[in-house]
Amino acid sequence: MTIRLFSFLFLIVVIFSRLTSVQAQNIPILFISDRDGNREIYSMNEDGTNVIRLTNNPDEDSEPVWSPDGRQIAFTSKREGDFAIYVMNADGNNVRRVTTDAMSRTATSPAWSPDGRTLAFVSNTIIQSVNVDGTDLRRLTQADGEAYDPAWSPDGRQIAYALFQIDSSKIFVMNVDGSQSQQLSREERATSESPAWSPDGTQIAFTAIRGSNGGDILILNITNGQTRPLTGGGNTFPSSPAWSPDGQTIVYAQGEYRQPYSIFSIAADGNGVRRLTDGSSDGVYPAWASPALISPRSGGGGSSAGIVAVPVTNGIISTPRLNVRSQPDPETYIVARLSLNDTVGVIGRNSNSTWVMVDMFGRVGWVNGEYISVATGVSSLPIVDGNSTLPGASSTFTFSCFGARGPSFALNSRFTVPFGDGPTLVRELPSSRVVVESVPEGSGGTVIAGPVCSAAAENRVLTYWYVRTDAGTYGYMSEGFTSSPVAWMLPG
Repeated sequence: MTIRLFSFLFLIVVIFSRLTSVQAQNIPILFISDRDGNREIYSMNEDGTNVIRLTNNPDEDSEPVWSPDGRQIAFTSKREGDFAIYVMNADGNNVRRVTTDAMSRTATSPAWSPDGRTLAFVSNTIIQSVNVDGTDLRRLTQADGEAYDPAWSPDGRQIAYALFQIDSSKIFVMNVDGSQSQQLSREERATSESPAWSPDGTQIAFTAIRGSNGGDILILNITNGQTRPLTGGGNTFPSSPAWSPDGQTIVYAQGEYRQPYSIFSIAADGNGVRRLTDGSSDGVYPAWASPALISPRSGGGGSSAGIVAVPVTNGIISTPRLNVRSQPDPETYIVARLSLNDTVGVIGRNSNSTWVMVDMFGRVGWVNGEYISVATGVSSLPIVDGNSTLPGASSTFTFSCFGARGPSFALNSRFTVPFGDGPTLVRELPSSRVVVESVPEGSGGTVIAGPVCSAAAENRVLTYWYVRTDAGTYGYMSEGFTSSPVAWMLPG
């Protein structure tokens, strides 16, 4: 895949350690094959070339999934007797076990959280989650059916999964804490499974199998609940759809009844079916990019300054709703959405100043230059193109919030809402009216990124931090107005 600015964005990956699917454009496709004697994990280019074997173990390795930063692979293996979840480097080295026998003896179907810290997985008939370091095991589904095939949403708020009840499976979605489960798919006389979120979080691809009569891959629109067929049906059995990082292509495995499967790709509009593995080499469980969100960075921050690793200036959004695109092109996929008066870091512009590259504290993309206000003017920004060179990781810019009052945190540290001041609100975006969680006294979470400086009433400035709460919610938190320079949020 040809990606404009790839070399530029690759340098951002080095600096930031993780980014969203903007940086994931060059991730290979993973798949499983027993072409060398037993099931092992392989990778290949999106056109089926450059096949590389990543595991070599006498026991079965299966169900590989990329981490959001493309540096690790989680997978299922029986190499130590029972099924367990393992993680290895992208080249197949440094294999380490995540789940233990005490957690589960049948741990399968790993799915990464967008921040790369947690794995959802299936144990018997329930879905659980565990940190990648093996801590904080949590049960997410209850015993109301057989739950399987978890898939984390790109915004980190929900998990889609298949649920078998009575005689068929349907696609459900739940919050990351297991609450508010609801059914999404409504196909009759079909078993629906293998949900896969599109990179922008607006669609879910899944398979619908009609007994021994074959099946289809369907695309479900999250907004209106409507589905459309992607594959043409027939007597073949598709499985395990996976989206490309740019959302334009879907790979999947397909074969006839009791015959070897091969890996195929198809455009997201249903055109251009292409076979990636030949008939003599089977392939199942294809995996492409994993969902990704704003992610942690190293360093510390205070109430009036935070560290970001590119030289940026402030830009203020001047329209109620603005799409952030993966490239300076209105037809490319949406990385994020901004709201009126949101503050973002501005990296540069294209040659004619019609598009501006912005950094939303870890998420990089392009916005229409007409709808962003920069104090010195858009035309004063440096031109960003394929030949641009970023400063080294030691070069930093201090993001000042003049007149701001806010908590002083080290990034990746824990915060706790103290008793006596009431709960604090975590919002979808800085200054947004959309509240994603009210964090109660005594609870808290982890500071992921920030600070973000946002204008408020009385010529004052609020400092927002991007956080993950104990309930698994992601959003922006401010301390509110205080008369003391000491933060009321207590570092844990």
